[in-house]
Amino acid sequence: MNTHHHIASPNMINSFIGAVFGAFSVLTATVNLSSDALLAMGVLRLLLGTILFLGALINIFKGIPSGNLNLISAVCFGLFAGVHITISTLGFHGVSWQPLIYCIVQLFGGIYILLILPALLDTSLSAWGCQMAGALGLISQAIFGMTSLVFFHYVSGIWFLLYAVLNTYAGLAAVIPEMPQGPDARDVISYLYKAKKSNE
Repeated sequence: MNTHHHIASPNMINSFIGAVFGAFSVLTATVNLSSDALLAMGVLRLLLGTILFLGALINIFKGIPSGNLNLISAVCFGLFAGVHITISTLGFHGVSWQPLIYCIVQLFGGIYILLILPALLDTSLSAWGCQMAGALGLISQAIFGMTSLVFFHYVSGIWFLLYAVLNTYAGLAAVIPEMPQGPDARDVISYLYKAKKSNE
């Protein structure tokens, strides 16, 4: 019997957790949840964030480029978001929780993902678009928290919905190799750029 002496990539479970985080964020942006539901969401974000954190470390040790992005997602969508929601819901006596700090972490997390995306153009368009949707969702959510402009609240919900859908597809593709991932993001962007130049 053949045995494998290496750790398999956790991409499927990472994508599953990303899809759940996206769905949670859509709920937050579209539904007025009760305090009990928010508390449950906060605890689940902490638990899933911890699992995603471990999955990100495995990808980093294996040299997979998405490992660093998984780590940012674990912090922004899971660990820090879980702490923020849990403390805000429980309302500990004598503890003044400042939402602005949470927004700053989300804002810089989204900006950092956007800045690192050019280095990941060799990945499939669906995976690249998934990371971009998550980043824009984080930025929109942070702007809403800082400005209270409802427009950005709904915009973040749209981006997070796309993030959840693409993560679900990526998770399925991780176990079903026959599922098409689409062309590399670099090829699509180069094609669009050349098409634009030819029309000028």
